[in-house]
Amino acid sequence: MSHSSISAAGNERRARAPDVADCAAVCALRAETDHRVANHLMMLSSFVRLKGRQCADEGVVDHDAFGVFTRSVDAQIHAIARLHRHLMVNTTDRSSDLAGLLNEVLACFLIGPETCDVVEALDPDCTVRIDQLLPISQIVNEAVTNALKYGIRGSQRAILTVRCKTLASGELVVEVSDTGPGLGQRSGSAGSGGFGLGLMRDLARQLGGTLAFLSGSSGLTVRLTLAAPSR
Repeated sequence: MSHSSISAAGNERRARAPDVADCAAVCALRAETDHRVANHLMMLSSFVRLKGRQCADEGVVDHDAFGVFTRSVDAQIHAIARLHRHLMVNTTDRSSDLAGLLNEVLACFLIGPETCDVVEALDPDCTVRIDQLLPISQIVNEAVTNALKYGIRGSQRAILTVRCKTLASGELVVEVSDTGPGLGQRSGSAGSGGFGLGLMRDLARQLGGTLAFLSGSSGLTVRLTLAAPSR
């Protein structure tokens, strides 16, 4: 074999090497995607079963409450689908746009009877690790669900405000505020020991964040605070 042939063969092998590495990265990504999506589908399944048992315990299900529940499930499915798309398209980026996800989640609640006005104050620089996306979206989902069920005063039109922002300290703050009665004046799962608030507390602990319920005569704000990412 001539020197030029040997060089060409060597160059061909070197050219193929990145393909092998790329294939390994893609395979690892697909395994991670399958793992995360499967975990969150199982979480969603458990959520639906728990809600089903809660409805059974309460007896007759209110039509509006059932509508809020279906929109809540729809929002979680959209969040899982968005995570799947992100993991399949981005092979190296392990952070994602939280504002875009929350916008998509809130859009699911805008389908149906208009019982409130939704105000979005979502800073575009709010990015989080991909493993934080779904727990955060589920906290927001549950807070919005509770606001729609318990945060409306009679026939008065409610205002629901969802914010996310990064503070100068690097901390991330996500808030869901309504103009309904304060926490102590609410009944059902909006009570201090209810299912919804318990779920939000568990998810906040999972994230290593803090969850605060700021209640007053002007309404309730659910505030999630996450520490600045380590450098």
